Amino acid sequence: MATKKRPARKRAKKVVPTKAPASLQEMHDSTVNAEVLGKGHTVAGLTLRPVTLETIVLLKQVNSPLILGEEISQVENIFLDCCIFIVLQTVDSMEARKLAWDEEALRNKALDLSATIPAGEFETLTQGINSILGDATTTAVDAKPPKGEKPGDPLGN
Repeated sequence: MATKKRPARKRAKKVVPTKAPASLQEMHDSTVNAEVLGKGHTVAGLTLRPVTLETIVLLKQVNSPLILGEEISQVENIFLDCCIFIVLQTVDSMEARKLAWDEEALRNKALDLSATIPAGEFETLTQGINSILGDATTTAVDAKPPKGEKPGDPLGN
């Protein structure tokens, strides 16, 4: 007697859970932020968030000479101030806000960071941070030329 073959059953595919995709709004927001704020910089091997108004507010809160208009050569402990800037720009925004109001915790994080940076990078580090802050806080606005005058041609030629 011949055995009957059973019809093949379709097996259900196993669904492997994955990380939920970001919402369309979150993807849009991150794209807009990247376009508006620009990309972060890398200093001492660490990626910094782009400098925003929040950065300036936090640096002002901690009385950072980096934004108070002091000459770099006149700053008492420029390396510590640079490490404070790096800490505030590498931790997430909420952590940076907490640290700005907790002087001891911020100083300790900055000193922990300073222990990982070779002393030979001091000049490169300070120049890099000075450049980042200078670029972020400098604004250039071209005035609209008077009627009949071509842009960039003050004599109207």
